[in-house]
Amino acid sequence: MTYDMNDAELPRGSDLIPDGSFVKVTMHLRKGGLDGQGEADRGLLKPTKTLGSDVKMLDCEFTVIAGQHIRRKFWQTFTVVGGKVDEQGVSIGWKISKGIFRAMIDSALGLDPQDMSEAAKAKRMLRGLSDLHGITFAAKVRVEPASDPRYADSNRLDRVVLPGEPEYAKVMAGEGVPAQPSNRPARPAAATATTPPAWAAPGAATPPVAAPRMWEHPAAASPAPAGSRHGRPGLAERVMRPWFVAAGRGRRRRVPRWQRQRQRRFPAVRPQIRSGASPARCAGVRRRASATCTSFVSASIRSCPSARCTAATPAVRWRGGAAA
Repeated sequence: MTYDMNDAELPRGSDLIPDGSFVKVTMHLRKGGLDGQGEADRGLLKPTKTLGSDVKMLDCEFTVIAGQHIRRKFWQTFTVVGGKVDEQGVSIGWKISKGIFRAMIDSALGLDPQDMSEAAKAKRMLRGLSDLHGITFAAKVRVEPASDPRYADSNRLDRVVLPGEPEYAKVMAGEGVPAQPSNRPARPAAATATTPPAWAAPGAATPPVAAPRMWEHPAAASPAPAGSRHGRPGLAERVMRPWFVAAGRGRRRRVPRWQRQRQRRFPAVRPQIRSGASPARCAGVRRRASATCTSFVSASIRSCPSARCTAATPAVRWRGGAAA
């Protein structure tokens, strides 16, 4: 089977309807799944994409049916329920949409906006918003810049052309009418690829270096404890850090685990040393060494707390604390 593509219509471009164009459009409603006020509007409204919002909208599709831009389409939503309210508690968005819908009816039926006769009022009565489906009226179209640069600009309904305006009769007859741009500020064009970024421009200022966070600061060297010389442990360090004991001049050795546990079990010496009693150096001699004992004892303690010192009693040597 062969297909003849010679008679196929070329696809239309994605160009927008020029800003300020006057066109004759037909509006079709697209159901959104939410029920409206009456039975006729069941499943007609559409929810908003904003989380936590109570707005319900009418999703409309506009199709140009005459003139140079025939079969062009654009879409727009109108707030029906929810959103911000005025002093009387009426939705502000619904008041705006209601005014646009009334203008559509006046433009479609050729009613004078100032006509408030009973016949004109009866024509503006709707059984539901679904009655607006398929309404044809004269409109002015504008180009709305996209708020997100990732998306393209779009057409929107600028206003409804009402009877009595000079463009109304020509638009409804399908004749061409010169466009009248809305003079709205357009979205600034995105920077091209040839424009260098700010940080690559010559002579650009160096961005300030962010201050390091607290956890990124390098560990500062601890100051030498009071009473120490050349960073060696002094008296205050040996008293306040009992898990280190002096082991010769300027050196320290770590107290074994079993000795620390015994000191916690029999805290007879450390509380008295920390309480402010004046310490004095022991004059005894170590049992396993000929050097003088380097332990510190309180003036209120009768023997040296070191278990290896000859000045300690047998009970002290066994417990590692002072005798009572």
